[in-house]
Amino acid sequence: MKQQTAVVWLLENLITEPHTEKDFEHNENCWDKAELMEKEQIKLAFTQGELFSGDFYDPNNPKVDCSENYYNETYNQ
Repeated sequence: MKQQTAVVWLLENLITEPHTEKDFEHNENCWDKAELMEKEQIKLAFTQGELFSGDFYDPNNPKVDCSENYYNETYNQ
């Protein structure tokens, strides 16, 4: 599957003129999926960048998911 951003995916999948409850439910489900996709993309970018900088990396416990900590500190305020 081709990698795409959450925003591009969302724009391709939203119903542009929702008329029924099912249409609105579809758009809400798409929004939720796009938010999860975006979170994973941010975490991946963080992890890739962390390999070069080391600011959030804990060498004493490399199994700690520092990208989750970064995401929560940055976006879950």
